[in-house]
Amino acid sequence: QQARNIGFEGVAADGSRTAARSPLCLNQWSTNSSPSSSWTTSPATWRTRWGYALRALGHSEPAAVYAGIPAKRMVVVAMLISGALAGCMAINEILGAQHKMVLNFTSGYGFTGIAVALMGRTHPVGVILASLLFGVLYQGGAELDFEFRTITREMVLLIQGLIILFSGALALMFVPWLSRALGRR
Repeated sequence: QQARNIGFEGVAADGSRTAARSPLCLNQWSTNSSPSSSWTTSPATWRTRWGYALRALGHSEPAAVYAGIPAKRMVVVAMLISGALAGCMAINEILGAQHKMVLNFTSGYGFTGIAVALMGRTHPVGVILASLLFGVLYQGGAELDFEFRTITREMVLLIQGLIILFSGALALMFVPWLSRALGRR
């Protein structure tokens, strides 16, 4: 007999529940595009003339303008590229899961993205590892919030904030001590 669909979950004739597959689910594409976009944007940023101009503009806009870099055009192009990458990551949520635009569907993705970029030190491997850490924290926090009434979503956000604070502080805390110990100035 035919399984009837209830959202994304199917119910078989014997009453057992089966997962239905969405025809527009782009989860595999989204999963593969995240590391590949990380690996393609890094060489574009670190090994091209455009990337050098973008980094120079990020460090000092007056110096970049003095060097002849068109600041307004670089900012617009960087925003277009970042918006395109953000849109590619949101396409799975819009087209695959909800099939419609849901109010506040992002729910803090911007905060998490900035935190991942800071923890990963804008290096592709670091960003991938930091995103995995935040994915585990987010999903684990949701599971803990579901299982225990004493652990709330705000406590999970507090733990994420402490991880960001201490990882950033600890990364720079040992630099003077190590440079003195190794004899480098």
